[in-house]
Amino acid sequence: MTPSDFIRVPRGEVGVHPAVTLAFLRRFAAGGFTRWQIGGVASQHNHLVSSFTAYLDAIAGRTPDAKVRHPLIPLVETT
Repeated sequence: MTPSDFIRVPRGEVGVHPAVTLAFLRRFAAGGFTRWQIGGVASQHNHLVSSFTAYLDAIAGRTPDAKVRHPLIPLVETT
């Protein structure tokens, strides 16, 4: 598997996953929320994404192939 495949395959799966194709997210993207509602969404979303770099770090640390690991390293180190 090339590094490009490593990124391309999950990206394609994520693009059609129900978690990112929800009507709620389409409404959010279209500007269908008040400022107060956006604040509520943002505060909850932070709980979801705050551990993401820890997940990437764990994956990078367990990936023996340097070509696959390399794209993950800048993502972990810059956050």
